[in-house]
Amino acid sequence: MGGDLFTVNRLVPADAVLGPRSSQRLLSLLRSIVRDIRRVNPGMKSYHLYDISFQRRDDNIDIRLYFQGDTAKRGDEAEGVNEPRQTAAVPQPAGVKGD
Repeated sequence: MGGDLFTVNRLVPADAVLGPRSSQRLLSLLRSIVRDIRRVNPGMKSYHLYDISFQRRDDNIDIRLYFQGDTAKRGDEAEGVNEPRQTAAVPQPAGVKGD
């Protein structure tokens, strides 16, 4: 894979994404996280989400979003997002715990 990698971790209460309408709530949460990342760091617009992982941790779920940058498209737009394997410091959506 080419381009820089960027990983975002979120610890979410399991009941926030499991149970009735869980797929709808999970997709809504993922969209919210991605929107927040791009709002806080506009350079992330040149990155695309290429993988997601979930791991159960007691009463929580650890969600990891993996982004890959397209170095050919980035240019000055992604200033400040040049180091591989960065971890985002992004505000948490309501009901979500950070790392």
